[in-house]
Amino acid sequence: MGLPQYAPIFIQKTINGKYLMKKMTQEKLSKIIQDEFHQERIMDEIEELKKEEVSPAEKKRELKDKLKREAEQNERKEDELKREAEENRQKEMKFVFLFFFSSIL
Repeated sequence: MGLPQYAPIFIQKTINGKYLMKKMTQEKLSKIIQDEFHQERIMDEIEELKKEEVSPAEKKRELKDKLKREAEQNERKEDELKREAEENRQKEMKFVFLFFFSSIL
């Protein structure tokens, strides 16, 4: 954010990211930072981070969905390989059949 001068204040007051995300308000911030523009910038950044934050339940759901998609994709690949193997087996059988009968004639 380009506001490194406030890092020592947050450290001194033991304000970490979790506190900022869960409990920081404009009123509380105004008690430790005098510059209103800087307060606004910090609060705006906190709000943006909150929008990007993903809950553990949502992360779990996303992971389950991803695993399900990968499993489905693997099943499709496996089916395709089985189909190709069957096609190759049928081609081999045709070849053997043709070879066998052509050798008889």
